[in-house]
Amino acid sequence: MNGHSSTSSWLRLLLANSMLPLAFCMFGLLLLTIKPTPVAIWRWCCGFAAAYLFPFGVYTSRAARRLPRGQFQANRGVGFIFYPFYALGTGMCLLQLYKIAVLNAFWPFFAAIVLQIFGAMLQLVRLILLPRQDDDG
Repeated sequence: MNGHSSTSSWLRLLLANSMLPLAFCMFGLLLLTIKPTPVAIWRWCCGFAAAYLFPFGVYTSRAARRLPRGQFQANRGVGFIFYPFYALGTGMCLLQLYKIAVLNAFWPFFAAIVLQIFGAMLQLVRLILLPRQDDDG
């Protein structure tokens, strides 16, 4: 894999981390326009979030597996950002499922939005501040 395709996959991850929170917010706002407000509105929002977070997690793990073996060790910050956020994302997906089944609260849905925005922010900072290194292996 050359440096361009590696950077391209990180940019796709950044784009997805930026688009998902917007989509979640717009869906929540759309549901809030329904009068009277549905009792299960936050369950619906979490279902919507889970429907996108699970495929996003699968895509992210596949993209990470396609990176060259030394990518996480060669580029500072890649593993430091990827592994904790992957673990947090997995926990967030499980929280969304729990919320659909048991809770009817806003905070887990909001937490999913904040996690995606924070992940995008860290990814952008990493892409800008850390020097680019070749991925030749």
